[in-house]
Amino acid sequence: MKKYREFLKSILIVLIIQSAMYYLIKLLINDYNTISSIISFPLVNYFVYFYDSWYPFVFIISFVIYINNKELYYKLIFSLIISSLMAHITFIIYPTILVRPNIEINSLTNYILDFTYKTDNPPVNCLPSVHCIFCFVLMYYTYLSSFKYKYPT
Repeated sequence: MKKYREFLKSILIVLIIQSAMYYLIKLLINDYNTISSIISFPLVNYFVYFYDSWYPFVFIISFVIYINNKELYYKLIFSLIISSLMAHITFIIYPTILVRPNIEINSLTNYILDFTYKTDNPPVNCLPSVHCIFCFVLMYYTYLSSFKYKYPT
């Protein structure tokens, strides 16, 4: 475990910084702009699995990059912190809130969705999506790390 202590510390720092900024802004701001669209999108409750898989995705992809290329990993960490800061500055300038549909808890998926809604309540500062920003940054660094290896043809 000592071998990966550096990884655990750095990824936890990123997630703590991101979470602290999110909750601090949530405490300080109480006047939000409601996000709406002229197009009505139906709720696809199964997407909760993709949404909730974000947490292990951040750890797993970061860990793979850490194992294979530490220099690239530290650039990834820096990019995650900077992108999180940029998103949270946007939340201060233009705080947003999302109106969520009511759901009937009649399946495991809807139960998980309801639990996710309750843990992220009220649904504020949704645009830009930190989930999406982190996923993009992680995919970009995964792409960059692929140049290290020569695959057999």
